Amino acid sequence: METVDKLGQDEAMQHLADDCWRQLGVEALRQGNHQVVEKATQMVKDFDRLSFMYLITGNNGKLQKMLRIANKRVHVMSRFHNSLYLGDIEERVNVLEATGQGTIGRPQEVFLK
Repeated sequence: METVDKLGQDEAMQHLADDCWRQLGVEALRQGNHQVVEKATQMVKDFDRLSFMYLITGNNGKLQKMLRIANKRVHVMSRFHNSLYLGDIEERVNVLEATGQGTIGRPQEVFLK
């Protein structure tokens, strides 16, 4: 029983920490401190928000890294969004074909030639 209580406490502490990081990120964004926003977003593993922040700050190197992370996580929507943000038509077509939406991706292949 003591172990279950300990696990519950650990989970509650993690949830509280995530809430604190989120609040810190919101305040840092409000004040325009994107370095703190980036760190806070990394800590709560909010990958979609992090990718969008890299898009609006023009950090294509980190967007490429987010695309690799999405591939490792096998997260199709993150892969698609990051390929859109990067303008990577080939990756977009690959994602669409992998999900059975190849007919949507084929017209985009025209731009690859």
